Amino acid sequence: MGGDFNCPLNINLDKKGGIQIPRRHVVKSIEEIQNELSLHDIWRIKNPNQQSFTSGRCSPFAICRLDYWLIWDKLHDLVTNVDILPSIKSDHFAVFLELGEIKENNGGPGY
Repeated sequence: MGGDFNCPLNINLDKKGGIQIPRRHVVKSIEEIQNELSLHDIWRIKNPNQQSFTSGRCSPFAICRLDYWLIWDKLHDLVTNVDILPSIKSDHFAVFLELGEIKENNGGPGY
């Protein structure tokens, strides 16, 4: 699940400037979905302490990481690259996600 969630999940790492009060009800809703579906912010997993941002404004100054790929925990090992890159005709940077080859699973005897 990916897109603009319009809310920094970690106020300390994902936001500079602006109002530093997190939108707790939004973060709580996203965390509930993550817990229910075993989803994780793959960019943060691959970059645990790095600050990088996907959106910003000048007046008042604020930059945030608002865009995420939340992926199923069983897919983490397939991620070969995740990055934040400039995008065309958007006010947000893109979160680039690349998955490696999924090897065929022959399944078990009941497959």
